[in-house]
Amino acid sequence: MKFLFLSGESFPNPYLSMDLIFNYYLPRRGLNPVWVMPGEVEGVEERSWRGYPLYLIPKLSSNELLYPLKLRGILRRVLSRIGRISFVWVRDNPVMAREGYVFAKKMGIPFFYRISHLKEEESLLYAKMGIFGSRWRNYLRGRAGRILRNFLLRRADLAVAMSRKMEEYFLSWGIRKTAVLPEGIDGRVRPEDYPVEGFLRKYSLEGKKIVSYVGVLSPFRKSHFMLEVLSLLPQEFLLVIAGWGRPEDYPQKLLKMAREMGLGDRVRFLGLLPKDEVYSLIRASAVGLSPFPLNSVLVANSPIKPLEYLLMERPVVSTPVPDTVEVISLCGGGEICPWDARCFAQAVLSLAGREEKEARRKIIELRDLGKLAERLYEEILPFI
Repeated sequence: MKFLFLSGESFPNPYLSMDLIFNYYLPRRGLNPVWVMPGEVEGVEERSWRGYPLYLIPKLSSNELLYPLKLRGILRRVLSRIGRISFVWVRDNPVMAREGYVFAKKMGIPFFYRISHLKEEESLLYAKMGIFGSRWRNYLRGRAGRILRNFLLRRADLAVAMSRKMEEYFLSWGIRKTAVLPEGIDGRVRPEDYPVEGFLRKYSLEGKKIVSYVGVLSPFRKSHFMLEVLSLLPQEFLLVIAGWGRPEDYPQKLLKMAREMGLGDRVRFLGLLPKDEVYSLIRASAVGLSPFPLNSVLVANSPIKPLEYLLMERPVVSTPVPDTVEVISLCGGGEICPWDARCFAQAVLSLAGREEKEARRKIIELRDLGKLAERLYEEILPFI
C-alpha cells in the first residue's frame, strides 16, 4: 500500500523521526511512502530515499510574493505523475497541504495533516518582535498561513499535533479530529557506541566539566540566557554549543557577548556536528541545557534534545515546556526550572555527573520511534 508524503522540509532531511517512522517502521506494516520534498534542483527530479520514490522539487523562498502560486504550479505537475495511492500525509506547509487536500479529495482517499511546529504563529511573533525581516511581510504570511492551515486542519481526516499542548490549541480553534505524534528517539542506539575520548581530543576539551547545548541559536529563543547561567557556575564549567544560528551571524554575536561578560574562554561553539559527534558531545557532558522561552509557540513544541540526553544517560535542565515536563516527570533524569538563571545554575550543580541509566530505560519505553510508529499506525488504520 503506497501513500504520498508531502514535506516542506528539505532533502537531505535531518529529522530522524521522519526517516525511521516512514521509511522503516510503517513499511514493515505494509505502508510505503512516495516522497515529495524540496531540494537543490532546478526542476523536478525523480530519485529515491531508502529505496522509496522521491520527487525532488526546486526549493523556493517563502519571502517571494508569488511563492504560493509557484509552489502550487510545481506540485500540480508532480501530482499528475503520481499513480494510485492509499492516503496523503502532509507535514506543515499550508500551500502543500492545500494541494494534497485537493488531490486526496479527487482520488477519494484520506488526507492527514501533521503540524510539527506552529510556524505561522511564529511569523506573527517575528512581526511583533521586529526580527527576521519585514514586520508587515511576517504578519501577512503568518495571518494568511494560519487561516489556510486551520481551514485544512478542520477538513483533514486526522489533524496530527506535535504535543498534547498543541492538540489543546487545535481544539481551541474548533479542530476536532486529532491525534498526537511527539518527538521520539531510536531506542536501538547504545551510548557505548559513541566514544568520548577521541571527541574531547579533537576539540581540545580534555579535562573540562562540560555543560552543553545542541540546537538552534536565535534571538527568538533568547539563547543569551545560557551565558547568564554559565556566569553563575564555578570556573571549571565550560559551555559547549553545537548547532547553527538564525540568523547565521548570531553565534558570533553570542561569543562577543561572552567575551564582554568575561566568559570568552569558557564558551565554545562547535558549529553543526554530524549525528555521531552530537551523541559523543552529549556523553561528554556533565549536564545538558534545554532552555525554551515559554511563548505561545515554543510552549507547544516537543523538544528532541532532552530525550537524546536521557538516551545517552545524561541529565538535562529544561524550562517547563509541557512535553518536557511530562518526560521528566515520567522518566526522571533532569530538573525543570522557570526562566531563571539562578535556578538553572543550581540544577546544574545538583545534577552534574549523574548517570541516568534508569531514565534511559524509561525514555525508550515512552518515546522509542518504533513504539510511536505503532501508535500512529493504530490511529490511521481505521481510515485506510
